[in-house]
Amino acid sequence: MRSSGSFDLADLRRVLRILRNTHGQKPHVEGFIDFLGAGRNLRIGDDSIRLQHPRVEEGLRLALATNRAETEAVLTALAETLLTIAGGADGWASRGAVEIVRAASNLEAVEIELAASAQAGLDAALAARVTAPAGSGSFERAFADLSQLASPDFTPRQFSEYLMRLPPRAKGAWPGQTWMPPELSAEEIERFRKDPRTGSLLQTFIRGVLPFIDGDYEEDFLSFAGLFSHDLGGAFGAAVETLASLQSPGDNIGTIVAGAVAPGGPGYDFVIDTFIKAENEVDRWFESYANNEQRRAREHEVDAIGADRILEEPGERYYTADAGLKAVALSRLAAEGWDWLEGHKHGAAMVYALASAQSNARGNFSAPYLQILLKHADDRALPPVWSLIEKNWHDELRPELEAALSRTDVGNKGLRTTLAKLSFIASPPNGTDLLVGLLDKMTPARRLELVLDLDRASSKDIDPEFAPARIFADRLDPTERAIAHILVEIDSETGIGQLMQGCSPEVRQRIAELCPESPLGLAGILVCLAATGEGDILETARRLLATGDEDDGMPAIIALRIRGGDEERVLIRNGLGHPRYHVRRAAMTYLVERNEAEDRAALLNMVRDPGADVRLAWAELMGRHKWSEAEPLLVSLLSDDRDFSLDRYHGPSRGWPRYSVARAAARALAAFGTLTEASIHALIGSRCSEDPFVFCAAIGAIAKRGDPRVPTVLREALDDPGLHDDADYRVVAQAAVWGFFDRAVDGLAIEPAAIEKLRLVALTEPGWLAGPTLVALGISGGAVREPLYDDLMAAAQTERAELLQIAAALVPLPFGNHPLTDAIVARLGALQEDEVAPEPDPVLVAWYETLDGTDVAWLTGWVVAVCLKLDGSKQVEDPRAYRVPKVVPVMTMYSMSPDREEERGPDEGD
Repeated sequence: MRSSGSFDLADLRRVLRILRNTHGQKPHVEGFIDFLGAGRNLRIGDDSIRLQHPRVEEGLRLALATNRAETEAVLTALAETLLTIAGGADGWASRGAVEIVRAASNLEAVEIELAASAQAGLDAALAARVTAPAGSGSFERAFADLSQLASPDFTPRQFSEYLMRLPPRAKGAWPGQTWMPPELSAEEIERFRKDPRTGSLLQTFIRGVLPFIDGDYEEDFLSFAGLFSHDLGGAFGAAVETLASLQSPGDNIGTIVAGAVAPGGPGYDFVIDTFIKAENEVDRWFESYANNEQRRAREHEVDAIGADRILEEPGERYYTADAGLKAVALSRLAAEGWDWLEGHKHGAAMVYALASAQSNARGNFSAPYLQILLKHADDRALPPVWSLIEKNWHDELRPELEAALSRTDVGNKGLRTTLAKLSFIASPPNGTDLLVGLLDKMTPARRLELVLDLDRASSKDIDPEFAPARIFADRLDPTERAIAHILVEIDSETGIGQLMQGCSPEVRQRIAELCPESPLGLAGILVCLAATGEGDILETARRLLATGDEDDGMPAIIALRIRGGDEERVLIRNGLGHPRYHVRRAAMTYLVERNEAEDRAALLNMVRDPGADVRLAWAELMGRHKWSEAEPLLVSLLSDDRDFSLDRYHGPSRGWPRYSVARAAARALAAFGTLTEASIHALIGSRCSEDPFVFCAAIGAIAKRGDPRVPTVLREALDDPGLHDDADYRVVAQAAVWGFFDRAVDGLAIEPAAIEKLRLVALTEPGWLAGPTLVALGISGGAVREPLYDDLMAAAQTERAELLQIAAALVPLPFGNHPLTDAIVARLGALQEDEVAPEPDPVLVAWYETLDGTDVAWLTGWVVAVCLKLDGSKQVEDPRAYRVPKVVPVMTMYSMSPDREEERGPDEGD
């Protein structure tokens, strides 16, 4: 069934007849099928049966292992029966037999030994499978079967082994294995040549294995294949078509292209047309994909791991067509020069392929070649062509460079930066002579845009006096010069006001006049400068927001924020609907801080924003501003399961979800003075979250509430088994002991059932759990404190005993005879009487400095420092920091892209 997905019942009856007549077996298969069908293990149709579930197959395999002798006999008979039916041809019977023989080889202590006639039939069927003139898809499995299951002296098997043999390598090693041509004697070559199956086998290997196999077959494969056949062009053409049909990266692209353009192959234009067609199909797919899936990934509307996959898929889909076009373009350039580009219907695409493939080559290309690339380049090809020119500059290209620098419609920032770098190269020694000669040909906006390009293209280590941007700026007229120097100096929003303070009215007016006519990148900066004055900025801000681009929208929000008027606030409110989440978040943050009544409804609605980072910021803002209407909305975010984690899916150690929005919602609710019963109920219910730190944050939110359910929740949380049931990382229990700590500090009583449980924690659990527990018991333990102290001393747990005493003394409800009790009580009294902390008792300070240990002394030192206002070496950065296992961060294409998750560091439960 596994070989074809189902088994025709008529074929089954034929198999059973041969088993009975030839092998004398009378298996009651029909009854067994009925039995499995009744148990919903098989799906029985009118004319076929199929497996109901993959686990059924695994169960049947386990059954086979229970009686190995009978298994060998039955599987051998069944394989031979199928091979008898197959008669050496490729079909359902032979494939079923191959599946049986292969699967049996994976069963421990089970070995099938076929009769000679059956083995001959198997050999013939295996060869027929890989020499069929038709067929598509991968034939790797078929060649592996031929190499492993056919008779060792079978000629097609030997040839297949030579084709499939790759050198061993460590798992995951890079680069991959490279196929090496075997050293064959003249006799072996002649034997393979004479076998009529060799040519067909090679053709199938080329079209059905080369595009898929994880191994590098370099161009010496072509020489090897040519020893045995001179009719492989069609196979290489079919391999090109196979590559073009793939939706993931193909293999051996260069070798396949070389074979297809060699004499006897379909030729260059066939290969070019095939890959261009494939690229166009990907373009059509990507148009919808970019507007839907990719947009959602960029906006972090899906889990981080989902965004990783979504943003990586276009690269995988484009890879094969892109690599194929590069390979064929380079091959044709080497064979025919570049005259073929003139008038070629795909000339621009070929220029893009050539320039991209050669982008890192320096000093190898002539001016005429680079000029022909420029002549046929479209907007997509211009960036790689100019990048190539940057590495291979010729003075003959100066006219083309001057024309490109004067253009006002180059929106590609990377291309403008490359052109600016080239202006340095073309204008030794100061790098600006060429540009100065172009001043009259440029618009004012282009001149100022060029200042930004020059600044971006310059090394950051260059002496400002010799920076090309400044030198060029000094050649402008006084008004433009002043604006240009501001553009070079500006580095942050806060610096804008200082830079504009000394500007003349003429400069301010000129900045405002330039805003509407400037290209977007320049307009974004100019409108921020203009916002410090009185000129109109609304038209330019609207233009920037209307592009839907973050790089345009953020300067618009900054400018409107600087101006700060009512009309500007309305436009910022419109920014709440911007396509990019950075812009929406910036608009929301500003408006929440302003807290205008007419904005409130729109801001509360941001809880439903599709972007997880906006919802996260909203929850954090509500935690600071504590709008009463936000409480139920924050409760709704407790179930927000957008996962910000990549590491738990890719990393070598097991991680956990990172539901940052839900965590932030719980922390925000903790800031509210009072919570409704429904809110507390929802916080308690967050214990069901897959992310344990949501419940940890919820514990922090309810710990100091008077709700009668809270003590029970805290007590039960002490039994948390830990992350992945690892007792070393009991983060929920850790949150619970700090919850009891907070209740005790807040003066809330600890119930007797919890007292007893906390007593056991103090005695038996590690210090990071016992420490906060001892403080809670020292404050609220009542009569249990002295017996607990005695038990701790009897167990030689002196650090814990001391922490218990110190906590009691700080209430102050001291017990026992700790030598520093009087000094602690005196210090507390002095702090209450004097607003300015008086100098502490030197004896107290000296004792404090001795608080070293490996158990709970660190917490003793922290408690003493905080309560007694002591400065010293015992400060702890975060005593509540969760104990979490180290999860090695991973690096994916997504994590290196501009759309990656915002940097939040390793997940430590915050």
